[in-house]
Amino acid sequence: MVSKEERVNRIRKINSDVADAIELREPERVPYIMHGGCPYAQWSNKIKVSEAMLDSELFAKACLNTIKRHDIDGFFPIGSSISKRMLKENELIEKSGVKYLVDPKSKKPILRISEDGFPEKIALVDKSLAMELNEENVKSVYIPSIQEMEEDGLADVIKIVAEEVGDKILLGSGASSADSNVISAIGFDQFLDATFEKPELLDMYLQKENQRVIREAILALKSGCHIVYTTASWSGLLTRETFLKFSYKYHQALVEEVHKQGGIVLFFASGFQAHLMDLYVSMKPDILLIDQDDIGWVKKNFGNKVCLQGNINPTDILRSSLEDIERKVKECIRKAGYGGGYIFDSSDELARDTSPSKVDFVIKTLRKFGKYPLQV
Repeated sequence: MVSKEERVNRIRKINSDVADAIELREPERVPYIMHGGCPYAQWSNKIKVSEAMLDSELFAKACLNTIKRHDIDGFFPIGSSISKRMLKENELIEKSGVKYLVDPKSKKPILRISEDGFPEKIALVDKSLAMELNEENVKSVYIPSIQEMEEDGLADVIKIVAEEVGDKILLGSGASSADSNVISAIGFDQFLDATFEKPELLDMYLQKENQRVIREAILALKSGCHIVYTTASWSGLLTRETFLKFSYKYHQALVEEVHKQGGIVLFFASGFQAHLMDLYVSMKPDILLIDQDDIGWVKKNFGNKVCLQGNINPTDILRSSLEDIERKVKECIRKAGYGGGYIFDSSDELARDTSPSKVDFVIKTLRKFGKYPLQV
């Protein structure tokens, strides 16, 4: 295991303010890591999301142009285009202006490629396409090696961006979570049913998927990322007991593996997660990104244990007046910035149609009121 001091020192070589925040100290100013890899990066550069998802160089161009446009300390999640294998094995069609990947045998769509954000697995919204959870199907799930993932193009965007700016700005890319992968494949209802009816089979599937997640994380670090971003996007809908029994150990394993590889872990507490927040902190991520929960409450209860990030709503940046944006930025700083250990960010991806001038105003406001000692 690489010590936290060693891991943070690698970050410090690129950005001392972020390093200080991770160490729960007061930096010179509150840093900003932009949560804008998709769809803001594409839209603001007049690139269609659906086209970027099919072209790694186009995706990387959008990210690089966004990084160069704004005064930011870090940028994530970079993400990736759709894998070469998926494009090769399935048919790409367009219907009513929306692109789909279609299984050539069943002729059923498996992936919707929208203009608004990341591709959406059809199984999430169509129960008839969800994988049936049985032993044969679980055993047949294939988990590619790190080399296969690399050859599949899943790190191409990261490599292009890291090669140009990886020594100047902190970069982060996402690793999915085992429970999110499984829910995407079988649907949330079947996942919940399986916790009662097929717990051993469900755990077998989660264990396999966690191998994929860990390999994704290792590949991201190998390709030039400094921070691995992972999330418990479905966990807020789980009871504490269910999360502890079926999800916790896999999130924990990912955190430990990233630390072993010398990386920094950012854990996204997506949605309302107060009932699980202490468990997330106990997994010892380096940064905890707060979404819907009150960051002031999280700071009061856990700010002495983990660096916090967030939590202005991206919709507020999209729709609010400049006066309201200033007020909300100052509120984030006031709630989480005192004593250090805070990184500013929107609580999720910057929305499509967000004006770059508004983003610049957010940054200008942060630079004005985020200098230590704070006076907000």
